[in-house]
Amino acid sequence: CSTQSVRCELNDLSRKYTSVSFIFLSKNTGGAGARNKGAELSKSRWIWFLDDDDFVDGKRVIAICEGLNEIDTKNKLIFLAANFIHEKGSRLCCPSGPEIFKKFSRYGNEVNTSCVIFDSIIFNKIGGWDGDLVAGQDTDILLRAAELTDAYVFHDIFVDVLLHDGERITTNPKKQLKAKYQFIVKNYKRLHFIRLARYVFTLLIAYPYMRRLIWK
Repeated sequence: CSTQSVRCELNDLSRKYTSVSFIFLSKNTGGAGARNKGAELSKSRWIWFLDDDDFVDGKRVIAICEGLNEIDTKNKLIFLAANFIHEKGSRLCCPSGPEIFKKFSRYGNEVNTSCVIFDSIIFNKIGGWDGDLVAGQDTDILLRAAELTDAYVFHDIFVDVLLHDGERITTNPKKQLKAKYQFIVKNYKRLHFIRLARYVFTLLIAYPYMRRLIWK
């Protein structure tokens, strides 16, 4: 549901880069709805979701494509490393593949979905992104996907992830509390009891509001 000026700009790009398709929605469905529509229209086996603050060098994309043709990737999640960039420097984080559901259930995901390439079979089985969640959609979809499969990790290929003060992760405490409640109700059976207890505790003490008061 982009503005007319953005649509014109993207249409110009589509004429320049003929392998790229832009889909315009008639109403704003949020990130989850837009991504689900893109996945629905995709004819590819592999689906990769990137935001405008994620950067991937062309040589890395070629290396990924070559790697996918050489390894056994049947019904797997494909993980890349993340190079988290912020104003004070950068930090490289590489996820581990074995028993990934146990790790996500206990500790959460090490990287976000910009570092994950979904097999379309897995993506369709879990029903895609949950647009009802007001926040934490990355955590939710990775936990549900990891429950069905293991992961293959390209340790030497990374995505540059720009960390900033924008809306990548909501800073609204009301939304954070609602999202935490939604996540608990939906995924409590998938969570390790220690992580579940931490979620419930921070919900009960309204931690997002407390943190804002402490920082002030």
